[in-house]
Amino acid sequence: MAEQHFNIKTNNSEFAIELFELEIEKYSEELANKLGDVVIYNVTLLNLSGIDCEFVDIGAFKSICYELSKFLRNNPNSILYYYCDDMHAVPRNRSCKTPQEFRSKLFKSFFRRYVGKLDDLKCLDIIGQTFEDDGETLKDVFMHLILPSSLEPVAFEFSRVLRSIFIDW
Repeated sequence: MAEQHFNIKTNNSEFAIELFELEIEKYSEELANKLGDVVIYNVTLLNLSGIDCEFVDIGAFKSICYELSKFLRNNPNSILYYYCDDMHAVPRNRSCKTPQEFRSKLFKSFFRRYVGKLDDLKCLDIIGQTFEDDGETLKDVFMHLILPSSLEPVAFEFSRVLRSIFIDW
């Protein structure tokens, strides 16, 4: 099961969720051995259409959280990995937050509201700073791991690898 795709359609928007299996052995053979039959999926969220493509309606967020939690219930040996990118500006009410920080906090609050109370799922945060391509400017990094609580020890191992790749320099 290397790829999974879900489409979400609400009254105001349409989204696609893409889950791609990460090839952990490319990053760490030791981690791949520790994971055993646990599969880690990279989560990509695509805004396909909407009244205003810059805003996501609450119904869409609820559906996204529902689909992710349903996937984990059906695949209990899976961990979902989500990176809050800086590719697109995000309208936000406080300009002091970066787009990544805004996405991260928004995602986390919706996860807690719609998933955290329903399932035995965890959301682990991986937050730090790294250098931009210019090698001089620092940028914020926000990543999340969504997983069944039973996989928390393995998820911590994966989070250490992510930190070593993206943050610790």
